[in-house]
Amino acid sequence: MNIIINLLPEVYQNHLKEKFYRRLIFSGAVVATIVMATINLALSSLFISSKLELDNAKENISAKQEIISQNQDLINQTTTLQHNLDAAYQLDLNRAHHSKLVDKIFNILPSGIRPASIKIKDDLEISIVGRANSTEEVADKLVGNLRDAKDSNSGEDLFTDIKTESVSSSTGSSQVGFEIVFTANPVILQVQEEVVGGS
Repeated sequence: MNIIINLLPEVYQNHLKEKFYRRLIFSGAVVATIVMATINLALSSLFISSKLELDNAKENISAKQEIISQNQDLINQTTTLQHNLDAAYQLDLNRAHHSKLVDKIFNILPSGIRPASIKIKDDLEISIVGRANSTEEVADKLVGNLRDAKDSNSGEDLFTDIKTESVSSSTGSSQVGFEIVFTANPVILQVQEEVVGGS
């Protein structure tokens, strides 16, 4: 008895199974490739858009830094201008103070005194160099007038620390040269500051 086994259907079935698995693997590979390509494309798009946003942000930062530097220049210019205005105001105030002091000094000078120079320092120390007809006019009249000068509002002494630095006469001249140093009371300037500040 001969038994004949037909292997063809089993081989064919195996072939069909392998074909199915190959198609399944191929389809899975295609799907995986498509998914990977889609993810890669999405990540590339995200990277490109992020890079564009980063470049735009850098440009905005550069523009704003330029504006800030321009504003810093403006701030520096404004500060310089304010400093110059303060200095100009102080110079004008000093000029007004010195004018007030010179007026007060000339109002109390005796008739025989001729000042050659009047120097006023920032600490209100005043130096008068000049000529007089006699030593008495310097010692008695000028120094006495400086000591007796009072502020009309407060009654305080206008000048303090009055010192005769030098009194000299040249041979053959009836004139006496002198230098007197004294300090002005700040009360003179307070009235002037109110006038200058009020206008």
